[in-house]
Amino acid sequence: MIWVASNCASARVEFVARLMEIVGIDSYGKCLNNARFPAGGGKVHGSSKLPLFARYKFALALENSLAHDYVTEKFYQPLLAGAVPVYLGAPNIREFAPSTESFIDLRHFESAEALGAHLRHLASNPAAYAKLHAWRTAPLPPHMLQQARQGFNQGRFYGEQDMRQDPCRLCEAAHRVRQPQP
Repeated sequence: MIWVASNCASARVEFVARLMEIVGIDSYGKCLNNARFPAGGGKVHGSSKLPLFARYKFALALENSLAHDYVTEKFYQPLLAGAVPVYLGAPNIREFAPSTESFIDLRHFESAEALGAHLRHLASNPAAYAKLHAWRTAPLPPHMLQQARQGFNQGRFYGEQDMRQDPCRLCEAAHRVRQPQP
């Protein structure tokens, strides 16, 4: 699992530290850093993170705010790269997702131990893991395209400039990524 975070002043860091004791997490940001970025360890921004995310089955996608409709690149970049976001953020994230089974909602787990057990199960069970990528071979749901258009037009999402200009390109790119091989 991968985590890239630079805002370390939140309770999520404690949770991730506990989860690190249970499952392997490569942390590339300032918070709980234990991994170096490729090519000398410098920072990686925007779409240049995608090859890094593509190396992992799961990516922690922990928003800085848990506000309604607040969905950022932290959710979309792993989807684009072929990783499954383990998400904590907008309570209405299902309205922004390509499928209710395209991500793991952290709020459904009572503890880091419960989440860790679920992640280990998925990682060792190819059929269960494949279900998290089934959306890639189905038509994109209209609600996702509508939310993306509204969000990008209103400036709610943050990411690459070309993605803000054409949110459908983001959806289509995520849809094209093939399921990673276990």
